[in-house]
This record gives sequence, C-alpha cells and structure tokens, in this order.
Amino acid sequence: MKRILFLMGLLLPVCGAKAQNTVSRTCVRYEQRHVVCTNEKGEMNVVDMDFEWPERLCYVAQPILLQHINALLGDTCTALDRKIAAIQARYGQPLQAKLDTIPDDSRFCYATYSVREVGLQEGRYISMRVEKQVQPGANSSQKQEHRLELFVYDIANQRILQGKDVLKTEEIMENPAASFYLSEALTKGLLSDYAVSLDAQKLYGPVPVNDGTLLMEVGSEGKPTVQSMFPTADWTYFMASKFKKLLKSKPVMGTPVEQSDTLSTADSLYVYRQTDVAASFSWCGKTLGQYIVDNLVLPPYIKNEVLSGRALARVVVERDGSLSHLSVVSPLSPSFDRGIIALLARMPKWSPALKNGQAVRSLCFIPVNFRLQ
Repeated sequence: MKRILFLMGLLLPVCGAKAQNTVSRTCVRYEQRHVVCTNEKGEMNVVDMDFEWPERLCYVAQPILLQHINALLGDTCTALDRKIAAIQARYGQPLQAKLDTIPDDSRFCYATYSVREVGLQEGRYISMRVEKQVQPGANSSQKQEHRLELFVYDIANQRILQGKDVLKTEEIMENPAASFYLSEALTKGLLSDYAVSLDAQKLYGPVPVNDGTLLMEVGSEGKPTVQSMFPTADWTYFMASKFKKLLKSKPVMGTPVEQSDTLSTADSLYVYRQTDVAASFSWCGKTLGQYIVDNLVLPPYIKNEVLSGRALARVVVERDGSLSHLSVVSPLSPSFDRGIIALLARMPKWSPALKNGQAVRSLCFIPVNFRLQ
C-alpha cells in the first residue's frame, strides 16, 4: 500500500491530568510472546501468544467482554500481564539453557493463543477474533484443543452478539440463490488468494469491521481458515434485528474514572509522566514522523476499514531506549492500529527521558494522522 499520505503530529509526553483524561477512554494493549517451555515430565511446549487486549472501553474495563474471551481461552485472568504468566506456567518453565540431546518430537506440543480486534466503533461496539489451538505430539500429556470464534460486543447493552445475531446465516444457506451470492461475495472479498465454496465449510461470523463492512471467516475443521470482507448494505434483507439496532445505536459517552497507574509498581520501575528531558527518537538523520512514513506497512484492504483519520499510540520508553507496554488509546481501524504497533515493536532504540541527569522510564504518546490517496 504505497499511495498513502501521513501527517505526523508531535511526540507528546504525558504532562498533567488534562492529557490523561483526553486519552483514557479507550485502551487496547498489544503483547506478543514466543516461548519454549519444559515441564516436570521433560516435555517441550512451544507457546505463542498474540494479544490485542481491550483493557478499557468507554473509560472502564468491560467484564462481560473479558469473561467471554476468557471462556474461549479457558482462563480467568483479566489483567494481561497475569494472564500471560498464567498461560506460560501451564506449560512449564521457560527453557534457559541449550539442550544436550535432540528432543523427542512425539513429546512436543504447540500452543497458540490469539485475541485480535477486527472492528471497533468507539462507544458502540468492538468485534473480536479469539482462537486457542493446542496441538500435542503423540506422547505429550497435553490435550488437543481448538476453539475459534468471531463475535461482537455491544457496548451500550453489554452483551455478546454471535454471527447469527448479525446475519441470518441459516436462512441464507437454505436459500440456493442467497447462498450462491454469499459464496460469490466471499470469493470477491478474500483477503488472501483462495477459492471459496460453502459446501462442507464452517462459517465463523460475520462480524462488522465498521458499519459498512462485514468480515467472515471460512474453513474446514483442522484446516487453515480464510477471511473475507464484503459490504453490509448488500445483506440488509438477511440482517438480524439485534444487528439492525446496533447499527442505529448512538455512542456511549462513558464517565471518566480515576485510573490506577499499573505501570508504576516500584521505584526502579516507576514510569515518569514529567521529566527534565523528554524521550526522543532519531535514526539515520530521520525524525520519528519520517521513520513512520518510510516503514509503516499496511494491507491493501485497509481501504475497506478506513480512508482517513487519526490514531494515538501510547508507549513506555525504557531506560535503555527500548519500547514496552505498547497500546492504542485512540483507535482508527484494526489494521492501521496493528500496523503502527508492529512498527513500534521493531523500531531502533530511542534516547530515553532524563530526570536529574539519570535515564528513567517515561510515558509517551505518538499521534499519527492518515489519509488514503
């Protein structure tokens, strides 16, 4: 996606309550982990975690949403750091040293945990994709498991909407003409090269990416799935009543609440909101804005999600200049937000903030304006 114009704002270190109130309404935190664990039985477990965790919507955590995600993952932790630790502990301790012998493949297990945002209309709804897959070897003590679900969380009514609450898919499949046109629409809107036939296929969703676009996933049990986007307007006749009401709903404004600073746990880990010298970035003579313009990668289907707007990312700049606790606190679209976070995760180190002449951890905001030409 080359024909894109970015207008960068300034790097904004947090300073005072006004900035905190401005950005605290929504927070989606991004964390990825790849760890090899060994347990007391000597088994090898490879665990991949990819979380886009909705820490706050409309200023507060949404317990019904988090409970539903946890039910799919088989977990109870709603705080992301504790969740990651709990999942890892389930598979043993991280491998610290090189192996003296070649591991027994039959005692390997591969576990994947994924929570991804696929749509967000602030104050109205968020669409999520949650997947858990455990693939044990023949002699592993782990149990095989696969769960995949696309769903919508109705913020105003605090309820989960399944695919059947969005489109009447059973009626579509019973109607030869409608099922044919759905197959055609899915093939036309594929996000990867694939031919879609609805025969003996399992449908996940659909869920809204925005008011004008739906996302559906198609696959067979035990095989990779494919995603497709198609226009909402073409399926008005088959819309479920709950989804019609959701499209007409007004955004919930929410009430600002005092947010506890979970990033400040001890003096050595304190995250400063005000410093003598703010954290900064420069690489090969390029400013932060120039670096983002040159390195941000977006998928071709970004045009189905958004044409213009502004996202605001929040990061902690560590004392060594690395970035941690990557979050989007003013979302634009799932793919755009994800692209910004992926870029921040792989970028060179910054110059850390200084307090009394010493490098300290600091909280910074990075606004990025976007317009598709």
